Amino acid sequence: MRLGIQFRIITTDQARPSEEGPGYIEREEQDNLDHTVIEETDERQPDDNDPKRNHLTYPENISNLFHKQKEKDQRNWIKTAIRKLLNINGGKLKIPDKRQEYVNLTNYVPTSAQEEILCFGLYCHYMTKPRPTDKRLEIELLLDTIQENERRGALRTTDALQLLLLAEALTDRGHHRSGIITKEIRDAAKALRMQEVITLRRADKTAAFVLINREEYHEKLNLIFADSSKFESFSRNPTEDIKRVANRIIQTINTATNVVHMPPTSGVSGLDYLYGNVKPHKQGNPLRPIISLCPAPTYQLGKRLNTLLTPYIPNKYCVTSSAEFPEKLKNSTSDRVIASMEVKSLFTNVPVSETMDFIIDRIYRNTTTPTLNVPDASLRALLEICTKKAPFTTNKGHIYSENWVAMGSPLGILFANFYMGVVEERVFQKSANQTSMCATLAILS
Repeated sequence: MRLGIQFRIITTDQARPSEEGPGYIEREEQDNLDHTVIEETDERQPDDNDPKRNHLTYPENISNLFHKQKEKDQRNWIKTAIRKLLNINGGKLKIPDKRQEYVNLTNYVPTSAQEEILCFGLYCHYMTKPRPTDKRLEIELLLDTIQENERRGALRTTDALQLLLLAEALTDRGHHRSGIITKEIRDAAKALRMQEVITLRRADKTAAFVLINREEYHEKLNLIFADSSKFESFSRNPTEDIKRVANRIIQTINTATNVVHMPPTSGVSGLDYLYGNVKPHKQGNPLRPIISLCPAPTYQLGKRLNTLLTPYIPNKYCVTSSAEFPEKLKNSTSDRVIASMEVKSLFTNVPVSETMDFIIDRIYRNTTTPTLNVPDASLRALLEICTKKAPFTTNKGHIYSENWVAMGSPLGILFANFYMGVVEERVFQKSANQTSMCATLAILS
Protein backbone atom coordinates (compact mmCIF):
# COMPACT_ATOMS: atom_id res chain seq x y z
CA MET A 1 0.00 0.00 0.00
CA ARG A 2 1.24 3.47 -0.89
CA LEU A 3 0.26 6.78 0.62
CA GLY A 4 -0.40 9.36 -2.07
CA ILE A 5 -2.44 12.37 -3.08
CA GLN A 6 -5.65 12.07 -5.09
CA PHE A 7 -7.51 14.95 -6.76
CA ARG A 8 -11.29 14.91 -6.73
CA ILE A 9 -13.37 17.11 -9.07
CA ILE A 10 -16.45 18.74 -7.53
CA THR A 11 -18.74 20.66 -9.94
CA THR A 12 -21.43 23.03 -8.74
CA ASP A 13 -24.76 23.49 -10.48
CA GLN A 14 -25.01 25.86 -13.39
CA ALA A 15 -26.42 29.34 -13.01
CA ARG A 16 -30.19 29.58 -12.90
CA PRO A 17 -31.60 31.31 -16.04
CA SER A 18 -33.27 34.66 -15.59
CA GLU A 19 -37.00 35.11 -15.80
CA GLU A 20 -36.38 37.39 -18.77
CA GLY A 21 -35.75 34.36 -20.91
CA PRO A 22 -33.05 31.80 -21.70
CA GLY A 23 -29.56 33.15 -22.00
CA TYR A 24 -30.02 36.14 -19.61
CA ILE A 25 -27.82 36.43 -16.51
CA GLU A 26 -28.73 38.86 -13.75
CA ARG A 27 -26.03 40.97 -12.10
CA GLU A 28 -26.61 39.34 -8.71
CA GLU A 29 -26.31 35.86 -10.28
CA GLN A 30 -22.93 36.42 -11.84
CA ASP A 31 -21.13 34.73 -8.90
CA ASN A 32 -23.28 31.61 -9.34
CA LEU A 33 -21.66 30.70 -12.67
CA ASP A 34 -20.57 27.10 -12.84
CA HIS A 35 -17.03 26.55 -11.68
CA THR A 36 -14.77 23.68 -10.70
CA VAL A 37 -13.07 23.20 -7.37
CA ILE A 38 -10.09 20.91 -7.00
CA GLU A 39 -9.75 19.54 -3.49
CA GLU A 40 -6.69 17.81 -2.20
CA THR A 41 -7.45 14.78 -0.08
CA ASP A 42 -5.18 12.45 1.79
CA GLU A 43 -6.28 8.93 0.95
CA ARG A 44 -4.61 5.62 0.56
CA GLN A 45 -4.19 4.46 -3.04
CA PRO A 46 -4.75 0.79 -3.87
CA ASP A 47 -1.76 -1.29 -4.80
CA ASP A 48 -1.00 -2.58 -8.31
CA ASN A 49 -2.85 -5.88 -7.72
CA ASP A 50 -6.11 -4.17 -6.86
CA PRO A 51 -8.54 -4.62 -9.84
CA LYS A 52 -10.38 -1.44 -8.87
CA ARG A 53 -7.28 0.76 -9.21
CA ASN A 54 -7.04 3.46 -11.84
CA HIS A 55 -5.09 1.99 -14.74
CA LEU A 56 -3.79 5.36 -15.95
CA THR A 57 -0.05 5.76 -15.67
CA TYR A 58 1.55 8.60 -13.76
CA PRO A 59 2.24 10.76 -16.88
CA GLU A 60 -1.35 10.24 -18.05
CA ASN A 61 -2.64 11.37 -14.65
CA ILE A 62 -0.51 14.50 -14.89
CA SER A 63 -1.77 15.12 -18.44
CA ASN A 64 -5.41 14.73 -17.40
CA LEU A 65 -4.87 17.02 -14.44
CA PHE A 66 -3.26 19.59 -16.73
CA HIS A 67 -6.23 19.56 -19.14
CA LYS A 68 -8.70 19.87 -16.27
CA GLN A 69 -6.80 22.81 -14.87
CA LYS A 70 -6.69 24.37 -18.33
CA GLU A 71 -10.48 24.03 -18.64
CA LYS A 72 -10.89 25.57 -15.20
CA ASP A 73 -8.70 28.53 -16.17
CA GLN A 74 -10.75 29.00 -19.34
CA ARG A 75 -14.00 28.99 -17.37
CA ASN A 76 -12.54 31.50 -14.92
CA TRP A 77 -11.50 33.69 -17.84
CA ILE A 78 -15.04 33.54 -19.26
CA LYS A 79 -16.45 34.31 -15.83
CA THR A 80 -14.19 37.37 -15.53
CA ALA A 81 -15.12 38.53 -19.03
CA ILE A 82 -18.84 38.19 -18.25
CA ARG A 83 -18.38 40.15 -15.01
CA LYS A 84 -16.67 42.97 -16.90
CA LEU A 85 -19.38 43.02 -19.56
CA LEU A 86 -22.07 43.12 -16.87
CA ASN A 87 -20.34 46.07 -15.19
CA ILE A 88 -20.06 47.91 -18.50
CA ASN A 89 -23.62 47.09 -19.59
CA GLY A 90 -25.10 47.89 -16.20
CA GLY A 91 -27.87 45.34 -16.51
CA LYS A 92 -28.47 42.07 -18.29
CA LEU A 93 -26.27 40.12 -20.66
CA LYS A 94 -27.65 37.80 -23.30
CA ILE A 95 -25.37 34.87 -24.04
CA PRO A 96 -26.11 32.78 -27.16
CA ASP A 97 -26.86 29.15 -26.48
CA LYS A 98 -24.50 26.60 -27.97
CA ARG A 99 -26.21 25.00 -30.95
CA GLN A 100 -25.40 22.06 -33.16
CA GLU A 101 -24.23 23.64 -36.42
CA TYR A 102 -24.09 20.39 -38.41
CA VAL A 103 -26.53 17.66 -39.45
CA ASN A 104 -26.02 14.09 -38.27
CA LEU A 105 -28.05 11.50 -40.22
CA THR A 106 -26.18 8.53 -38.72
CA ASN A 107 -25.98 6.70 -35.41
CA TYR A 108 -22.37 7.78 -34.98
CA VAL A 109 -21.79 9.98 -31.93
CA PRO A 110 -18.92 12.45 -32.53
CA THR A 111 -16.54 13.33 -29.73
CA SER A 112 -16.55 16.81 -28.23
CA ALA A 113 -13.51 17.79 -30.33
CA GLN A 114 -15.14 16.43 -33.49
CA GLU A 115 -18.34 18.32 -32.72
CA GLU A 116 -16.30 21.49 -32.27
CA ILE A 117 -14.72 21.29 -35.70
CA LEU A 118 -18.03 20.27 -37.33
CA CYS A 119 -19.73 23.30 -35.78
CA PHE A 120 -17.09 25.57 -37.30
CA GLY A 121 -18.75 25.00 -40.66
CA LEU A 122 -17.31 25.27 -44.16
CA TYR A 123 -16.53 28.97 -43.97
CA CYS A 124 -14.25 28.65 -40.95
CA HIS A 125 -10.69 29.85 -41.54
CA TYR A 126 -9.02 26.47 -40.98
CA MET A 127 -5.56 27.27 -42.33
CA THR A 128 -3.87 30.65 -42.56
CA LYS A 129 -1.45 30.29 -45.45
CA PRO A 130 -0.31 33.51 -47.15
CA ARG A 131 -0.11 33.77 -50.90
CA PRO A 132 3.45 33.46 -52.24
CA THR A 133 3.05 36.65 -54.28
CA ASP A 134 2.44 38.71 -51.12
CA LYS A 135 5.85 37.96 -49.65
CA ARG A 136 7.54 38.45 -53.01
CA LEU A 137 5.93 41.87 -53.38
CA GLU A 138 6.95 42.93 -49.87
CA ILE A 139 10.57 41.85 -50.52
CA GLU A 140 10.64 43.79 -53.79
CA LEU A 141 9.31 46.93 -52.07
CA LEU A 142 11.92 46.51 -49.34
CA LEU A 143 14.65 46.12 -51.95
CA ASP A 144 13.52 49.27 -53.78
CA THR A 145 13.61 51.23 -50.53
CA ILE A 146 17.10 49.96 -49.72
CA GLN A 147 18.40 50.83 -53.18
CA GLU A 148 16.85 54.31 -53.00
CA ASN A 149 18.56 54.98 -49.66
CA GLU A 150 21.81 53.63 -51.06
CA ARG A 151 21.67 56.03 -54.01
CA ARG A 152 21.19 58.93 -51.62
CA GLY A 153 24.18 57.78 -49.57
CA ALA A 154 22.12 56.98 -46.47
CA LEU A 155 23.47 53.42 -46.28
CA ARG A 156 25.78 50.95 -47.97
CA THR A 157 25.07 47.34 -48.84
CA THR A 158 26.97 44.36 -50.20
CA ASP A 159 26.58 42.95 -53.68
CA ALA A 160 25.03 39.75 -52.33
CA LEU A 161 22.12 41.51 -50.58
CA GLN A 162 19.87 41.58 -53.62
CA LEU A 163 20.37 37.86 -54.28
CA LEU A 164 19.73 37.02 -50.63
CA LEU A 165 16.49 39.02 -50.56
CA LEU A 166 15.23 37.50 -53.80
CA ALA A 167 16.03 34.01 -52.47
CA GLU A 168 14.13 34.82 -49.26
CA ALA A 169 11.12 35.90 -51.34
CA LEU A 170 10.89 32.36 -52.72
CA THR A 171 11.26 30.69 -49.30
CA ASP A 172 8.21 29.44 -47.43
CA ARG A 173 8.76 29.63 -43.67
CA GLY A 174 6.54 28.50 -40.83
CA HIS A 175 3.63 26.07 -40.71
CA HIS A 176 0.95 28.80 -41.23
CA ARG A 177 -1.54 26.98 -39.06
CA SER A 178 -4.54 28.75 -37.66
CA GLY A 179 -4.59 29.26 -33.92
CA ILE A 180 -8.25 28.24 -33.83
CA ILE A 181 -7.51 24.66 -34.85
CA THR A 182 -5.54 23.01 -32.06
CA LYS A 183 -3.69 19.71 -32.32
CA GLU A 184 -6.53 17.97 -30.47
CA ILE A 185 -9.06 19.21 -33.02
CA ARG A 186 -6.83 18.21 -35.96
CA ASP A 187 -6.42 14.71 -34.54
CA ALA A 188 -10.19 14.51 -34.01
CA ALA A 189 -10.78 15.53 -37.64
CA LYS A 190 -8.38 12.82 -38.86
CA ALA A 191 -10.15 10.23 -36.71
CA LEU A 192 -13.52 11.34 -38.10
CA ARG A 193 -12.22 11.03 -41.64
CA MET A 194 -11.01 7.49 -40.98
CA GLN A 195 -14.52 6.30 -40.09
CA GLU A 196 -15.43 3.75 -42.77
CA VAL A 197 -19.20 3.65 -42.19
CA ILE A 198 -19.91 7.37 -42.55
CA THR A 199 -19.33 10.02 -45.22
CA LEU A 200 -18.87 13.71 -44.55
CA ARG A 201 -20.59 15.88 -47.16
CA ARG A 202 -21.80 19.44 -47.55
CA ALA A 203 -25.40 20.44 -46.93
CA ASP A 204 -27.16 21.82 -49.99
CA LYS A 205 -27.52 25.62 -50.10
CA THR A 206 -25.79 26.13 -46.75
CA ALA A 207 -22.24 26.08 -45.40
CA ALA A 208 -22.73 23.21 -42.97
CA PHE A 209 -21.43 19.66 -42.73
CA VAL A 210 -23.66 16.59 -43.01
CA LEU A 211 -22.82 13.16 -41.63
CA ILE A 212 -24.47 10.42 -43.70
CA ASN A 213 -24.03 6.66 -43.84
CA ARG A 214 -21.59 5.75 -46.59
CA GLU A 215 -23.77 2.92 -47.89
CA GLU A 216 -26.85 5.17 -48.02
CA TYR A 217 -24.87 7.90 -49.78
CA HIS A 218 -23.67 5.57 -52.55
CA GLU A 219 -27.12 4.03 -52.95
CA LYS A 220 -28.64 7.46 -53.58
CA LEU A 221 -25.89 8.31 -56.09
CA ASN A 222 -26.39 5.00 -57.91
CA LEU A 223 -30.13 5.66 -58.07
CA ILE A 224 -29.49 8.94 -59.89
CA PHE A 225 -27.52 7.51 -62.82
CA ALA A 226 -29.50 4.27 -63.01
CA ASP A 227 -31.73 5.98 -65.62
CA SER A 228 -30.60 4.49 -68.95
CA SER A 229 -32.33 7.29 -70.90
CA LYS A 230 -29.90 9.85 -69.45
CA PHE A 231 -26.71 7.87 -68.82
CA GLU A 232 -24.58 5.35 -70.69
CA SER A 233 -21.70 3.36 -69.24
CA PHE A 234 -18.36 2.76 -71.00
CA SER A 235 -15.15 0.90 -70.27
CA ARG A 236 -12.33 2.72 -72.12
CA ASN A 237 -11.17 6.22 -71.20
CA PRO A 238 -12.37 8.47 -74.09
CA THR A 239 -10.65 11.73 -73.11
CA GLU A 240 -7.99 11.60 -75.87
CA ASP A 241 -10.63 10.82 -78.51
CA ILE A 242 -12.74 13.76 -77.30
CA LYS A 243 -9.72 16.08 -77.53
CA ARG A 244 -8.97 14.99 -81.12
CA VAL A 245 -12.57 15.47 -82.29
CA ALA A 246 -12.90 18.83 -80.51
CA ASN A 247 -9.60 20.15 -81.91
CA ARG A 248 -10.62 19.13 -85.42
CA ILE A 249 -13.86 21.11 -85.15
CA ILE A 250 -12.09 24.06 -83.52
CA GLN A 251 -9.52 24.15 -86.31
CA THR A 252 -12.33 24.23 -88.89
CA ILE A 253 -14.01 27.16 -87.10
CA ASN A 254 -10.79 29.15 -86.65
CA THR A 255 -9.86 28.61 -90.31
CA ALA A 256 -13.29 29.65 -91.62
CA THR A 257 -13.54 32.89 -89.63
CA ASN A 258 -11.22 35.47 -88.12
CA VAL A 259 -13.92 37.02 -85.93
CA VAL A 260 -14.47 34.21 -83.42
CA HIS A 261 -11.49 32.33 -82.04
CA MET A 262 -11.99 29.04 -80.17
CA PRO A 263 -9.25 27.82 -77.81
CA PRO A 264 -7.91 24.33 -78.68
CA THR A 265 -7.97 21.65 -76.00
CA SER A 266 -4.49 20.91 -74.69
CA GLY A 267 -2.67 19.74 -71.59
CA VAL A 268 -3.26 16.77 -69.33
CA SER A 269 -6.94 15.84 -68.97
CA GLY A 270 -8.82 13.29 -66.91
CA LEU A 271 -12.26 11.99 -66.13
CA ASP A 272 -14.73 14.12 -64.21
CA TYR A 273 -16.10 12.80 -60.94
CA LEU A 274 -19.60 12.81 -59.49
CA TYR A 275 -20.53 13.71 -55.94
CA GLY A 276 -23.70 14.83 -54.18
CA ASN A 277 -24.66 17.52 -51.69
CA VAL A 278 -27.23 16.34 -49.15
CA LYS A 279 -30.59 18.13 -48.90
CA PRO A 280 -31.47 17.70 -45.20
CA HIS A 281 -34.34 20.20 -45.51
CA LYS A 282 -36.27 17.84 -47.80
CA GLN A 283 -38.01 14.59 -46.98
CA GLY A 284 -35.80 11.55 -47.45
CA ASN A 285 -32.60 13.65 -47.51
CA PRO A 286 -32.07 13.44 -51.30
CA LEU A 287 -28.81 14.39 -53.02
CA ARG A 288 -28.08 17.22 -55.42
CA PRO A 289 -25.76 15.60 -57.99
CA ILE A 290 -22.76 17.70 -59.01
CA ILE A 291 -20.08 16.77 -61.53
CA SER A 292 -16.68 18.39 -61.18
CA LEU A 293 -15.72 19.14 -64.79
CA CYS A 294 -12.44 20.93 -64.04
CA PRO A 295 -10.26 17.99 -65.24
CA ALA A 296 -12.36 17.55 -68.41
CA PRO A 297 -10.65 18.21 -71.79
CA THR A 298 -13.58 20.42 -72.86
CA TYR A 299 -13.80 22.55 -69.69
CA GLN A 300 -12.16 25.68 -71.18
CA LEU A 301 -14.08 25.14 -74.42
CA GLY A 302 -17.35 25.10 -72.47
CA LYS A 303 -16.44 28.38 -70.76
CA ARG A 304 -15.74 29.96 -74.17
CA LEU A 305 -19.08 28.75 -75.55
CA ASN A 306 -20.88 30.07 -72.48
CA THR A 307 -19.36 33.53 -73.08
CA LEU A 308 -20.42 33.50 -76.75
CA LEU A 309 -23.97 32.24 -76.20
CA THR A 310 -25.03 34.07 -73.01
CA PRO A 311 -26.17 37.25 -74.92
CA TYR A 312 -28.66 35.09 -76.87
CA ILE A 313 -30.57 33.87 -73.78
CA PRO A 314 -34.28 34.92 -73.96
CA ASN A 315 -34.74 37.42 -71.13
CA LYS A 316 -38.05 39.14 -71.93
CA TYR A 317 -39.68 37.77 -68.77
CA CYS A 318 -36.54 37.59 -66.68
CA VAL A 319 -35.25 39.66 -63.76
CA THR A 320 -31.61 39.57 -62.80
CA SER A 321 -32.00 40.00 -59.05
CA SER A 322 -34.54 39.65 -56.26
CA ALA A 323 -34.44 43.43 -55.74
CA GLU A 324 -35.65 44.11 -59.30
CA PHE A 325 -38.94 42.24 -58.87
CA PRO A 326 -40.28 44.46 -56.00
CA GLU A 327 -39.49 47.50 -58.12
CA LYS A 328 -41.59 46.05 -60.93
CA LEU A 329 -44.44 45.44 -58.48
CA LYS A 330 -44.30 49.04 -57.26
CA ASN A 331 -44.74 50.32 -60.81
CA SER A 332 -47.60 47.91 -61.53
CA THR A 333 -51.23 49.02 -61.18
CA SER A 334 -52.70 45.53 -61.38
CA ASP A 335 -54.79 44.25 -58.48
CA ARG A 336 -54.49 40.59 -59.43
CA VAL A 337 -53.06 37.74 -57.36
CA ILE A 338 -49.31 37.08 -57.36
CA ALA A 339 -48.51 33.43 -58.10
CA SER A 340 -45.15 31.76 -57.55
CA MET A 341 -44.08 28.61 -59.40
CA GLU A 342 -40.99 26.46 -58.96
CA VAL A 343 -39.30 24.00 -61.29
CA LYS A 344 -38.38 20.77 -59.57
CA SER A 345 -34.88 19.40 -60.34
CA LEU A 346 -34.39 21.80 -63.24
CA PHE A 347 -30.81 20.87 -64.16
CA THR A 348 -31.41 17.13 -64.28
CA ASN A 349 -34.61 17.54 -66.32
CA VAL A 350 -33.50 20.01 -69.01
CA PRO A 351 -33.76 18.19 -72.39
CA VAL A 352 -30.31 18.64 -73.92
CA SER A 353 -31.19 17.98 -77.58
CA GLU A 354 -34.28 20.20 -77.49
CA THR A 355 -32.32 23.01 -75.83
CA MET A 356 -29.66 22.74 -78.55
CA ASP A 357 -32.41 23.21 -81.14
CA PHE A 358 -33.58 26.33 -79.27
CA ILE A 359 -30.03 27.72 -79.28
CA ILE A 360 -29.48 27.08 -82.99
CA ASP A 361 -32.86 28.54 -83.96
CA ARG A 362 -32.36 31.70 -81.92
CA ILE A 363 -28.85 32.33 -83.27
CA TYR A 364 -29.29 31.45 -86.95
CA ARG A 365 -33.06 31.66 -87.66
CA ASN A 366 -34.17 34.62 -85.57
CA THR A 367 -34.32 38.11 -87.05
CA THR A 368 -34.16 39.85 -83.66
CA THR A 369 -30.68 38.56 -82.77
CA PRO A 370 -27.39 38.92 -84.68
CA THR A 371 -26.02 35.78 -86.33
CA LEU A 372 -22.93 34.26 -84.76
CA ASN A 373 -20.01 34.02 -87.17
CA VAL A 374 -19.66 30.25 -86.62
CA PRO A 375 -21.14 27.49 -88.82
CA ASP A 376 -24.28 26.12 -87.16
CA ALA A 377 -23.18 22.49 -87.71
CA SER A 378 -19.84 23.16 -86.01
CA LEU A 379 -21.53 24.93 -83.09
CA ARG A 380 -23.94 22.03 -82.55
CA ALA A 381 -21.05 19.55 -82.69
CA LEU A 382 -19.15 21.48 -80.00
CA LEU A 383 -22.24 21.71 -77.80
CA GLU A 384 -22.75 17.95 -78.07
CA ILE A 385 -19.14 17.25 -77.13
CA CYS A 386 -19.37 19.51 -74.07
CA THR A 387 -22.69 18.06 -72.86
CA LYS A 388 -23.50 14.62 -74.26
CA LYS A 389 -19.88 13.47 -74.38
CA ALA A 390 -18.90 14.51 -70.86
CA PRO A 391 -17.58 11.33 -69.22
CA PHE A 392 -17.32 11.06 -65.46
CA THR A 393 -16.37 8.37 -62.99
CA THR A 394 -18.37 6.94 -60.08
CA ASN A 395 -17.93 4.12 -57.59
CA LYS A 396 -19.64 1.83 -60.14
CA GLY A 397 -17.48 2.73 -63.15
CA HIS A 398 -17.35 5.28 -65.98
CA ILE A 399 -20.52 6.92 -67.36
CA TYR A 400 -21.59 9.30 -70.14
CA SER A 401 -24.31 11.89 -69.48
CA GLU A 402 -26.40 11.47 -72.64
CA ASN A 403 -29.37 13.72 -71.83
CA TRP A 404 -28.52 15.46 -68.59
CA VAL A 405 -27.11 18.91 -67.83
CA ALA A 406 -24.62 18.58 -65.02
CA MET A 407 -24.32 21.07 -62.21
CA GLY A 408 -20.68 22.04 -62.34
CA SER A 409 -20.61 22.27 -66.12
CA PRO A 410 -19.76 25.69 -67.65
CA LEU A 411 -22.83 25.22 -69.87
CA GLY A 412 -25.21 24.08 -67.12
CA ILE A 413 -26.60 27.50 -66.21
CA LEU A 414 -26.72 28.53 -69.88
CA PHE A 415 -28.85 25.52 -70.87
CA ALA A 416 -31.20 25.93 -67.88
CA ASN A 417 -31.77 29.64 -68.51
CA PHE A 418 -32.12 29.13 -72.28
CA TYR A 419 -34.68 26.35 -71.96
CA MET A 420 -36.79 28.19 -69.35
CA GLY A 421 -36.60 31.44 -71.36
CA VAL A 422 -38.04 29.79 -74.48
CA VAL A 423 -40.73 27.93 -72.52
CA GLU A 424 -41.79 31.14 -70.73
CA GLU A 425 -42.06 33.07 -73.99
CA ARG A 426 -44.35 30.42 -75.45
CA VAL A 427 -46.53 30.07 -72.35
CA PHE A 428 -46.85 33.77 -71.51
CA GLN A 429 -47.64 34.75 -75.09
CA LYS A 430 -50.63 32.41 -75.06
CA SER A 431 -51.89 33.83 -71.75
CA ALA A 432 -51.18 37.49 -72.49
CA ASN A 433 -54.82 38.46 -71.88
CA GLN A 434 -54.99 36.78 -68.48
CA THR A 435 -51.53 37.79 -67.24
CA SER A 436 -50.57 41.42 -66.69
CA MET A 437 -46.93 40.87 -65.75
CA CYS A 438 -44.60 37.86 -65.72
CA ALA A 439 -41.11 37.65 -64.27
CA THR A 440 -38.65 34.87 -63.41
CA LEU A 441 -35.35 35.06 -61.59
CA ALA A 442 -32.43 34.06 -63.81
CA ILE A 443 -29.92 31.52 -62.55
CA LEU A 444 -26.71 33.41 -61.94
CA SER A 445 -23.29 31.81 -61.94
